[in-house]
Amino acid sequence: MIRVRRSIAALSAVLAFSGASVVLAAPASATVSSSCGTTRKLSASTPYNNDSLLQNQISTRGSLRCGPFASEHQWKVTVLLEQYYFGAWHVVASETSGWMTSKSGTATTNVASVSCTTTLMAYEWRAQATGYLRLSSTSPTARLGSTFSNTVTRDC
Repeated sequence: MIRVRRSIAALSAVLAFSGASVVLAAPASATVSSSCGTTRKLSASTPYNNDSLLQNQISTRGSLRCGPFASEHQWKVTVLLEQYYFGAWHVVASETSGWMTSKSGTATTNVASVSCTTTLMAYEWRAQATGYLRLSSTSPTARLGSTFSNTVTRDC
C-alpha cells in the first residue's frame, strides 16, 4: 500500500511540474426538470487542482444536457466555485456557457477557477451548477434547478 501511495505521489509531482491538469474526482450530477427533454442531465465537476510551476488553481466546470425536442430550444448552464470559510460558503469564481440552440445537445461552461497564492491552509470547496431553458431568445427564461458537486478539501 505504501508503494502505491508513493507511486501516486510521484506521478502527481511529475504532472504538476509538467503543467498538466490533474482531475481528482468525477462530476456530481442530477436529473433536471422534465421540460428539458428525456436525456436531461445537469452536472458540476468536483473542484480539482490545476497545477503548474508558476500557479496553483482550484477549478471546476458545469454542463447541462437537454433534448430531444420536437423543435429548437435554447439552454445554458452556470457553474459557481464555492469556498468554505468563516462558517459559510462563498462564491469565489463563476462561468456561464453560451446559449445552446438545438433540438438536442450539451451546453458546457469554460473552467471556473481561482488562483491560490499559498498552500498554507486547507479549505473545503464545492461547485454548484444551475441550468436555464427558454423556447427562443425572446421568450422568458426558466430556471431548471441546481446541483452541487461533492465537497473536497484542497490547500490554497
